[in-house]
Amino acid sequence: ILEILVETGLIGLVLFLLLLLYGRRCLGGFAQIRNDPRRILIALFLVNTFINAMISGDLLDNRMMFAMIGLMLIGSKDREPARSGHSFALPDDEGERSSHSVSSDIR
Repeated sequence: ILEILVETGLIGLVLFLLLLLYGRRCLGGFAQIRNDPRRILIALFLVNTFINAMISGDLLDNRMMFAMIGLMLIGSKDREPARSGHSFALPDDEGERSSHSVSSDIR
């Protein structure tokens, strides 16, 4: 942490800590992490790469650590699959246009 403060200043340290805190928030609570093997794996990989970066070299140039933070940010959210709903107009039997909705489910 001191390395980040020295190399990037107070602003860089605050941004790094905000990134970690936001990632932790996206990962979920301890109960969610404990019950989901994917979240456990992401958290353990992040801890492993963070400790490795603190011991072995430059913390800010460790691409694997930032990749794990990225996984923590986007890989842990439970999202519904993307659904596409398109609306278009078809002529009725009388020649008038009515609105119909089409929804595709990709699974």
